[in-house]
Amino acid sequence: VDLIQEKPKGIFAMLDEECVVPNGSDKGFCSKLWKEHTGHRRFDIIKTKPEWFVINHFAGPVAYSSEGFLDKNKDTLGPDVVACMKASTNSFVRERFEWWDTKFGDASVKDVSGKKKSRLTVSSEFKDQLNVLMQTVDKTDPHFVRCLKPNPYNQPDIFERNSVTEQLRYGGVLQAVQVSRAGYPVRCNHRDCWLDYKSLLPTEVERQIAKKPEKDRAQAMLDHLTKQYDLPVSNGLSTAVGTTLVFFKQAAYEVLQAARLTFRSRRATKVQAKWKAVLERREFLFKL
Repeated sequence: VDLIQEKPKGIFAMLDEECVVPNGSDKGFCSKLWKEHTGHRRFDIIKTKPEWFVINHFAGPVAYSSEGFLDKNKDTLGPDVVACMKASTNSFVRERFEWWDTKFGDASVKDVSGKKKSRLTVSSEFKDQLNVLMQTVDKTDPHFVRCLKPNPYNQPDIFERNSVTEQLRYGGVLQAVQVSRAGYPVRCNHRDCWLDYKSLLPTEVERQIAKKPEKDRAQAMLDHLTKQYDLPVSNGLSTAVGTTLVFFKQAAYEVLQAARLTFRSRRATKVQAKWKAVLERREFLFKL
């Protein structure tokens, strides 16, 4: 994102600059990009094509031809067309073009301070939209639903492994999973952590730490469980206790979950055995 919209050397900023430079050209714009961004990890060039450049997007590299960039960025309409639309008897059409001078940048029009209004290009409008989007994202907690196409034929019951794998890779899903597993992918609050794993502690240890504050209690419990189950350590840690949450490495979480499920299964078996004994005893006594 910085490579594209950063000022004053981002791609959009340099494109706007080239639009106002006398005798600016698409080839000149591309050569300036080469000079400024060669060596950037997200930027590449094609030596055999001087009017092309490559941006290494998250999903993969994309090659762009700069031919026509300046004309498309200016997105200008003839002044006679604008004047005609402003004079329309249809109020809807007229209102759409009354803000033309501000929106699409008639450089001859001045603002209240007497300065000429800057011409709004397609790239600058895109940057404004991107800024609004980023501000919205920063204020929210977005969740994404990723749709995968099982085959390119739009037919049911056909699954192409290579196509799906490619979608997962280009969509960043595999990389996100790797990053998550390398960090602390499992999190829960102090109270839930205590309720989930206290049953794994020896009875005497559980009684000793049960009355501690929630954070200290969670820390003491995990310290004991780390030694008790010899939890696998990554980068010196298997778990971490924060101000409000407890964080688990994937390997440590799997060990604790397996121990917890085993413990619950054994307890469930005992409960079932006791209940079956009660039923059989009642039936025996009834027959007597």
